[in-house]
Amino acid sequence: MRLGSYLAVFMQNLLKAKQQFYPIAWEFALKMRDYGWQMCQEFLWVQQDKKLGIWGYPNTYISNVHHHYFLIFRKPKPKAKTKSKTKSKSKSKSKSKKK
Repeated sequence: MRLGSYLAVFMQNLLKAKQQFYPIAWEFALKMRDYGWQMCQEFLWVQQDKKLGIWGYPNTYISNVHHHYFLIFRKPKPKAKTKSKTKSKSKSKSKSKKK
């Protein structure tokens, strides 16, 4: 992707066997940062029309997951290099002293 471009990712954290919770959305966001992407925004999509269930009752707790994450990333453009004014002034002063 081009520098300065945006990327939108839609995902949900995951509950797997033996009640092991995997925060996939957040692990993914951290990994994207490792690759130079900036996370710009997060949105939640809540499924309000989804019915609640009593999963695992009475033996265990299993959550009802009714939301997904919509993560927005940006590949930043490199900052333009600018010359420092103090360096150029000090060089001109030293040249004038030598003459």
